[in-house]
Amino acid sequence: MAGVGRTTIAGLPAVWLRGNLFYGGDGGNVRGGPFWSFFVAAPSQGRVYCLDAWVYNPANAALKMDDFRRLRSVLETFHLEGEGP
Repeated sequence: MAGVGRTTIAGLPAVWLRGNLFYGGDGGNVRGGPFWSFFVAAPSQGRVYCLDAWVYNPANAALKMDDFRRLRSVLETFHLEGEGP
């Protein structure tokens, strides 16, 4: 399901975006799949970091949500020295 919202990553304010990416189309060979992106603000650095997660696994499409859960766990390890709690 596509959408946008607010969250925190490593105690920092973040915006998430999720949807489906499709590319190709050359001769009917369309590829793609779901993605999640998180934009994390680092106020003291004056920066915004973009964390992307996407899964391309056409052979095991039913397992994509499990893969996404693993990727979300990895994204939650994001940390910046001197930022957040």
